[in-house]
Amino acid sequence: MSKDTPEVGDVWLCEGGFKAYICNIENGYIHCFTFFREGENNCYEAVLNKKLFLKYHTYLGKSKANIDDLFKTENEE
Repeated sequence: MSKDTPEVGDVWLCEGGFKAYICNIENGYIHCFTFFREGENNCYEAVLNKKLFLKYHTYLGKSKANIDDLFKTENEE
């Protein structure tokens, strides 16, 4: 939710210029999906120590999407 306190659903910018979406925080580690280029299906899941994550990422804001919604079908409510 801020540059010092990552939360699930936040979007951060890595020094390399790509965005990371935080999907889980557990035991001092940040689990995130990282997209190299906008609009492309090339992403990977990264797990980083919180201290290392904060060193190389800049807070952008809260995501408009919910990661849980990405896996729902049109028949689910």
